[in-house]
Amino acid sequence: MDSVDNEGDVDNSMGVRPICDYVELPRVAKEIPMVTKWEDDIINRASQQNCFRISIANSDKSRYVVKCRGAAEGCKWVVRATKIKNSEAFSIRTYIKIHSCSHATSSNGIKRKRTPRCVAAIVHMDYPGLFEKPTLKTLVGLVQRTFGVEMSYATCLRGKQQVVSDWHGSPEEGYKKLTSYLHMLKKVNPNTKTSLLLDSEKRFKYLFVALGASIEGFEYMGKVIPMDATFLKIVKGGVLIIATAQDLNLHHYPLPFSVVDGEKNDSLNWFFTQLKTVIPDSTELVFVADINPCLIKVVAEAYPMSKHGYCIWKLSHNVEVHVKQGRDEVALQFRKVAQVYLEAEFEQQYQEFRRGIQGVIKVRRMYLLPMFETVSDKMTKWFNRHRKDAAARPSSRKLVLYVENKMHKIILKGEKLQVTQLNTFELEYSVTGTDGKTYLVDLHHKTCSCRKFDIDKYPCVHAIGAAIKCLKH
Repeated sequence: MDSVDNEGDVDNSMGVRPICDYVELPRVAKEIPMVTKWEDDIINRASQQNCFRISIANSDKSRYVVKCRGAAEGCKWVVRATKIKNSEAFSIRTYIKIHSCSHATSSNGIKRKRTPRCVAAIVHMDYPGLFEKPTLKTLVGLVQRTFGVEMSYATCLRGKQQVVSDWHGSPEEGYKKLTSYLHMLKKVNPNTKTSLLLDSEKRFKYLFVALGASIEGFEYMGKVIPMDATFLKIVKGGVLIIATAQDLNLHHYPLPFSVVDGEKNDSLNWFFTQLKTVIPDSTELVFVADINPCLIKVVAEAYPMSKHGYCIWKLSHNVEVHVKQGRDEVALQFRKVAQVYLEAEFEQQYQEFRRGIQGVIKVRRMYLLPMFETVSDKMTKWFNRHRKDAAARPSSRKLVLYVENKMHKIILKGEKLQVTQLNTFELEYSVTGTDGKTYLVDLHHKTCSCRKFDIDKYPCVHAIGAAIKCLKH
């Protein structure tokens, strides 16, 4: 092994300086898996921070030698590494950390490299595991304070992308591992359905994933399926389509998700073809989405027995864009009107909405593979948490918590209602509500003329009153 000077403190008053403790110091016998990455992360960063220039003295398949640019004037700083036998890695054999060159000479006129790898090194060191936390503005200032150089926003952005590649691999590596990942996903999640479509050149085109737990649990969910799509902020682009349901506790229940190239006829047709293999067509199904002509057309073709509705929340935001003043109030009132149960009640609410608003406004105008891994991991945690919550509830309680709380509030009101039995065999009743109106309740078909029992799928106050009457007789 070559002679090494790697001990002792350094007297800065003599003009010689060690590499700052801010970076990971090279050490003899340290193994380097990737020489070029190590040079950028450690050597270049140290030279930037300590104001000295470096040069690669020798570099080939078996050795790697980096010296200070002041070597011609006698500076002894050097890092020498040689390749390990039967391995692609290198091992540091010599490290002399003392600079004997003049501080003024070494720092004067240095043109420092502004590379994404330099930014990535800062994120790795200062924000381990939190590559999203430092904003570009924060990084620009951090690079300036650390290295004394100005870094552009574009270079900082590429640096953050480099961090993602360091942790999760490059996008290209992710696509290569996709088939293996889907195989393991199905192995650890029984009954999981996946589908991967490639184009004519064997490149990624569409992907569909439905976890087995999601498929099995959908039987017990409400049959209303909200759908949404979001553009992916990855190199290859694309759109992530997510379908969800809702349990009686009003928790979102994740259903299949897919990556396609856009909300277009071909991609949507492919998605719904795959969706139909796990959720068959039924008259009970209702798809809820935004006003997308392609989506409406494809849903009608793939699920002819189902219905299509619009998301109230998104419609309320569409209304907002036509409002100059009081937008939040308009959106709130719109949602309130949209959530009534009866047509007559809707007309009444809508007229009140118009009268109340007219005086205020004038209306006249995470790389693909890591992303899927994060989604599946999040869904697994949700299932596990809610399974534990359900197991902790006494077996004597048959209702979910949300419905139980609802029933607790209305059962006392139901006991006080006037109920008349109309048909004993069909379990039909006439109930006088607290508003003085008469409502027809059919316990056999689970309906009430107030429409709440029909839509919410759990008893309204009138159905509670009828059920109490039924139990007494």
